[in-house]
Amino acid sequence: MKENLKVNILWLLLLLAGYGLISVLVSVGVLNLFYVQILQQIGINIILAVGLNLIVGFSGQFSLGHAGFMAIGAYAAAIIGSKSPTYGAFFGAMLVGALLSGAVALLVGIPTLRLKGDYLAVATLGVSD
Repeated sequence: MKENLKVNILWLLLLLAGYGLISVLVSVGVLNLFYVQILQQIGINIILAVGLNLIVGFSGQFSLGHAGFMAIGAYAAAIIGSKSPTYGAFFGAMLVGALLSGAVALLVGIPTLRLKGDYLAVATLGVSD
């Protein structure tokens, strides 16, 4: 357990160092808006890959609704965040988007809890459309 904690702390420090480096490069002017947007897309895809790894890699279930849940949270965050362009509204919109996406996932997950394999894939496919 302690070894796992050390590895997690190391990853956290590496992420913070990377964030600090990117912040410095943006403030100095080395990274323009195009590169920042590309880095944001890379970060979003990393988050999606880690989430999909939890479903497919660790539990062995095959889910096709992953993108649907992501889209629900993203649209909710975008709609709420566009009403007020402040940092507080941004973080609030992110929180509401995550909670709404989780609530929809729970609504889909409760009836499909006992499904396995292809049946789970077909049940979650309806969310992604």
